[in-house]
This record gives sequence, C-alpha cells and structure tokens, in this order.
Amino acid sequence: MKRNMELIRLLLLDVEGEEEVDLSEHDEEQLVFHRELIIEAGLAEGYIMRTFGGNTVEIERLTWNGHDFLDAARDSSRWRKAVKATGPATLEVIKSVLSSLAISAAKDQLGLP
Repeated sequence: MKRNMELIRLLLLDVEGEEEVDLSEHDEEQLVFHRELIIEAGLAEGYIMRTFGGNTVEIERLTWNGHDFLDAARDSSRWRKAVKATGPATLEVIKSVLSSLAISAAKDQLGLP
C-alpha cells in the first residue's frame, strides 16, 4: 500500500480532536496502515499489535513532533502548496516545506522582509 500524506494529516487532526474529520472514504486496512506509519514516524505515541488475523493500532496521543507537524499542516492552503511542491516526498521534506511556508506567512503578517 502506498503512503497517503493527506490521510496522515487527517488522522493527526482526528487524534488532536479539535475539529470534525471525515475518514469514511478510507477502509480499515488503509486506516490501520497509516496509523502504523504515524507511530513509526514519531508523530504519535501508541501501540501496534500484529497478529495473524490482522493488525490493531491504537494511537494514544500526539508527540511534540506530531503537534509541530499538525500546526504547520493545519492550514489547507499551505498544505496543498507543500504537497504540490514536494510531490511524493518524504515526511521530512514536507515538514521542511511546511515550515518554510509558515515562516513566510508569519513574516508577511508581521510586515517583515
């Protein structure tokens, strides 16, 4: 299965619990796989239980890095720009682009060059 960064973003928003997130277009296999990726990437703490019948993943909370990523990715416009600029890039590349876009937006709001 391919990694879906938009689904990762939605799952992080869901874990945070501050807004309603629609995950209905994704099946259970996709959700479990991407929750595993979130834990493996260090964006959240939780557990992965692998069994012959399938995996169970429970995310307990976002990590500091997970909150940082979500803060940068929360703005839909900034998120679309970052994903468009990076294509199928790694998490680190997307985080870097999001960070640059957030800094640029903050400078614009403060009237800094």
